[in-house]
Amino acid sequence: MLVSQHCKDIVAIEKEIAMLKNEIEKQFEDDERMTILTSIKGIAKWSAASFLVELGDNERFKSSSQVAGFFGVNPSFKISGDGLFKVRMSKQGSSTMRALLFVIANNVKLHDEYFKSIYAKHRAKGKKHKVVMGILMHKILRVLWGMLKSKTTFDEKVDEKNIENNQQEEQVAQISKKARRLQPVSTNAPISRSNTKKRKAMLEPQSLNNNEQTRSSKHSSTQT
Repeated sequence: MLVSQHCKDIVAIEKEIAMLKNEIEKQFEDDERMTILTSIKGIAKWSAASFLVELGDNERFKSSSQVAGFFGVNPSFKISGDGLFKVRMSKQGSSTMRALLFVIANNVKLHDEYFKSIYAKHRAKGKKHKVVMGILMHKILRVLWGMLKSKTTFDEKVDEKNIENNQQEEQVAQISKKARRLQPVSTNAPISRSNTKKRKAMLEPQSLNNNEQTRSSKHSSTQT
């Protein structure tokens, strides 16, 4: 009797869940954002509606990095007590959104060729399944937010172009950082007083070393 009653309760709860899901989907029937999100193969109406509920107003986020950090799918350093560190998902913010993104990422890697290729590429590098799923969750959140912001359906060519632009920007940043590193230390720049003192302290030993080298060279020339 107890088992029978529990089964009846489960069936009743499942019917209520299905009814509530239908009501939530109806709230977004005429919303153009549903058409935008479901343009990716593997994202159905329920997943799209759930994503919109969890995301809220997408205009409150200024960048894709900000929305990724808000929902905790961004990478972060985890340091253990013995001093070892690993890069893990930060898992801050809504756990419901992360669970939803996991379901969406699993669906798109099965039905969408573009995301399937991304999964296969990272797996070929030797990364574990859970690690690659985390990468896909981060990726899909940024893509969905970008689609909503630009009000355009999914186009893999746009995403590929964005990746290429980001790589070029990183290369330029690395070159400029290296160029700044190779510049000689000077006090002629518009810097604070404390920084001026630090630079003078760095330059004084250099000048002393140069003087010593000059003296030693003169001394050696007279000996010869």
